[in-house]
Amino acid sequence: MRLGVFGISAGTTYGPAATAHLARRCEELGYDNIWLTEHHFQYEGYEVIPNGILVSAWIAARTERIRLGAMFNVVPQWNPLRLAEDFATMHNLSGGRGILGVGRGTVPREILHLNDQHISIGSHDNPDQAADDKKNREYFEESMEIIRTALANERFSFGGKYFQLPQPGIPDRGETVQQLTLVPRPLYPFESWQAVTS
Repeated sequence: MRLGVFGISAGTTYGPAATAHLARRCEELGYDNIWLTEHHFQYEGYEVIPNGILVSAWIAARTERIRLGAMFNVVPQWNPLRLAEDFATMHNLSGGRGILGVGRGTVPREILHLNDQHISIGSHDNPDQAADDKKNREYFEESMEIIRTALANERFSFGGKYFQLPQPGIPDRGETVQQLTLVPRPLYPFESWQAVTS
């Protein structure tokens, strides 16, 4: 077995069909896993896969054993419940081959346009951006708590600085919603990898 990680970008050079072909070739060569990149608005023309989970589902249908991850799902760009749902769906469809890759992000133009909380990227070594870095970290940590809780429990609720789940006062059959359920939940165990630079 080859234990190396092989990353693929599906920007202007590769489309989904070519990406799936490369993944099949990696599987033939004995690679254990393949990682896709999540990036948006890359006018430079590289690393443009807006949804590595979706492309991983495409690859899973065309491969048999290679494990699939996104290097990395940029959590502050996602609604945490949507990320948990999409990952669980791909993981189940692939027969348990998904790897949940998560990170805080590095490109402000992506996060600022994909997050209605206006979460930006700060730099831990730049005092002028310390507030952005702190907010990004808090949002990421809350989101990850929601993702882990949603993937691991039949029913869940969460109260934090950025998220109240379920939102208070939602009527449902004469009462109010007190807990949520994630559908689907993972049918198989999975690993979670986190990118870090600080």
